[in-house]
Amino acid sequence: MGNKVAYEWRVNECDDNGDIMDCDFFETFAAAFDACDEKFNDIELVREIYNDDDGWVSRTHAEVSLSMQAIEERFDCGAPVPRRFHREVRKLFQERN
Repeated sequence: MGNKVAYEWRVNECDDNGDIMDCDFFETFAAAFDACDEKFNDIELVREIYNDDDGWVSRTHAEVSLSMQAIEERFDCGAPVPRRFHREVRKLFQERN
């Protein structure tokens, strides 16, 4: 059977060196954004590739810049971030500004 792709939003708790200490996962960008505070302040879109035979195959990330109010154009593997996620980020910032 072929590979499947799943996406979820992750909010990371980072230490002073930028290392991830803990994380939480969310289905929507709005829920991830609302979970941010001083400790959990780094949002990424996670792209997981899996299949029924091998299970999890790969996981890649695209960061959201809260100061730029945008998500990266590509995941760290080079795959493009689907437009629907750009719209989701843009819509939330437009609604809350």
